[in-house]
Amino acid sequence: MTIDQITAGSVPSRFGALPAHPVLDRLRDVIKRTIAPAATATDRDAVPASHLAALAGTGLFGLSVPPRYGGLGAPPDVVTEAYELLAGACPSTYLIASQHSTPIRWILDGGGPALHDLLPALAGGELLGGAAFGHVRTWPGRRTATARRVVNGWRFDGVVPWFSGAGLVNVVLLAAVAEAEHAIVFAVVRLPQPDRVEAVPLDLAAIAGSRTATLHIDDLFVPDDDVAQLVDVDEWKVGDGREGPAVAPGALGLARAAIEYALIRQPDNPDLLALAHEVAHLRGAPPAGDPFARRARSVNLAIRATNAAVVARGGAALLADDVAQVWARAALFLQVRGLSDPLRAAHLHELAGGAPR
Repeated sequence: MTIDQITAGSVPSRFGALPAHPVLDRLRDVIKRTIAPAATATDRDAVPASHLAALAGTGLFGLSVPPRYGGLGAPPDVVTEAYELLAGACPSTYLIASQHSTPIRWILDGGGPALHDLLPALAGGELLGGAAFGHVRTWPGRRTATARRVVNGWRFDGVVPWFSGAGLVNVVLLAAVAEAEHAIVFAVVRLPQPDRVEAVPLDLAAIAGSRTATLHIDDLFVPDDDVAQLVDVDEWKVGDGREGPAVAPGALGLARAAIEYALIRQPDNPDLLALAHEVAHLRGAPPAGDPFARRARSVNLAIRATNAAVVARGGAALLADDVAQVWARAALFLQVRGLSDPLRAAHLHELAGGAPR
């Protein structure tokens, strides 16, 4: 693909200026033809492998990979727009696909040559990335997954409570606390490893098609070459959630889709247009101030917008084949995703009305 083919522009919308990019054009086509029509079935059953193959064909998985590794190195706003489109089309597919960039980011930030060798396959979608490390927030109150130093590497043991994409993801950023070193070992691990890693499916009330499971890890050896970073526990907890995206991943995509859906049924409703204006304002505002408050505000917008879609639709929104109830449950899920203590407080503040403290 040549440089002129990947140059991004922007187009106006009721939600502010949106980036333009060939990958976004292809993604919209796949969403319209394949992913959105199956959203309720996917939520009920599971994300099929064919969804991920279709997304790989758009170039989605190479957006955040530098060109020297076979990716597109697209601007951040293009990457954000791609995943917002996907979140609004099918939350379960979005949850799996959006975590693909996690091992990529950690490989680029600190991985050695052996891990960099994985990047071309990750960019092309031949390998699908995932993440399993939020549990380290609970240490030392809850000791779930631990790592111990051995010759030429580490041994991982324990339970990782949350892992999405079981059966589809084959490269996972796995974290465990090395208690002797008071550090977190972040490693890029290939799956499946049936003798050492067992995925036990979870029965979720929201985003149920995301193939989310608990990982049970039994004496898994991880060589030093597969370790991306070793980070002090206290240092990681201080930065947890402060350097991530300015808004909750997927929140504004859900809000946008729900508002458009509601406006089809209640055209020119001033309250729906006001919600759209709030989304546009949050998207366009510089990422300043308390990052947790901003993220909680984006989730609160998603909750309000998806609830508005349910009301605009009426009782039919409660039927299993209506996407409005899928969105509403997905918005609730976002309240507990990546939930640190500061983010929990910010969510509760938003739910109480968000007035200045």
